[in-house]
Amino acid sequence: MNTDEVIQAIATALEAPDLRLDDQGCARLRVDDTIDVNFEASRSNHLLHVYCTLGPVC
Repeated sequence: MNTDEVIQAIATALEAPDLRLDDQGCARLRVDDTIDVNFEASRSNHLLHVYCTLGPVC
Protein backbone atom coordinates (compact mmCIF):
# COMPACT_ATOMS: atom_id res chain seq x y z
CA MET A 1 0.00 0.00 0.00
CA ASN A 2 1.50 3.37 -0.98
CA THR A 3 0.81 6.74 0.64
CA ASP A 4 -1.90 7.69 -1.85
CA GLU A 5 -3.75 4.47 -1.03
CA VAL A 6 -3.40 5.14 2.70
CA ILE A 7 -4.79 8.66 2.28
CA GLN A 8 -7.66 7.29 0.18
CA ALA A 9 -8.46 4.70 2.87
CA ILE A 10 -8.46 7.41 5.55
CA ALA A 11 -10.65 9.64 3.37
CA THR A 12 -13.13 6.81 2.83
CA ALA A 13 -13.23 5.87 6.53
CA LEU A 14 -13.78 9.48 7.62
CA GLU A 15 -16.18 10.31 4.78
CA ALA A 16 -13.83 13.08 3.61
CA PRO A 17 -13.73 12.53 -0.19
CA ASP A 18 -11.70 15.70 -0.85
CA LEU A 19 -8.75 14.50 1.26
CA ARG A 20 -5.83 13.87 -1.07
CA LEU A 21 -2.14 14.71 -1.28
CA ASP A 22 -1.22 17.86 -3.18
CA ASP A 23 1.72 18.27 -5.59
CA GLN A 24 4.11 18.63 -2.64
CA GLY A 25 2.82 15.42 -1.03
CA CYS A 26 0.87 17.19 1.72
CA ALA A 27 -2.74 17.12 2.90
CA ARG A 28 -4.64 18.59 5.84
CA LEU A 29 -7.80 17.42 7.55
CA ARG A 30 -9.65 19.74 9.93
CA VAL A 31 -11.36 17.96 12.82
CA ASP A 32 -14.18 19.60 14.81
CA ASP A 33 -13.30 22.97 13.24
CA THR A 34 -10.38 23.27 15.67
CA ILE A 35 -7.69 20.65 15.02
CA ASP A 36 -5.70 20.40 11.80
CA VAL A 37 -4.23 16.96 11.17
CA ASN A 38 -1.38 17.19 8.67
CA PHE A 39 -0.24 14.40 6.37
CA GLU A 40 3.10 14.55 4.57
CA ALA A 41 4.43 11.85 2.26
CA SER A 42 8.15 11.20 2.08
CA ARG A 43 9.83 11.59 -1.29
CA SER A 44 10.29 7.83 -1.48
CA ASN A 45 6.50 7.38 -1.12
CA HIS A 46 7.12 4.74 1.57
CA LEU A 47 6.54 6.90 4.65
CA LEU A 48 3.59 9.02 5.68
CA HIS A 49 4.14 11.55 8.47
CA VAL A 50 1.00 12.44 10.42
CA TYR A 51 1.15 15.32 12.89
CA CYS A 52 -0.90 18.04 14.58
CA THR A 53 -0.64 20.68 17.27
CA LEU A 54 -1.79 19.25 20.58
CA GLY A 55 -2.15 22.56 22.41
CA PRO A 56 -0.24 25.46 23.90
CA VAL A 57 2.74 24.88 26.14
CA CYS A 58 2.13 26.38 29.58
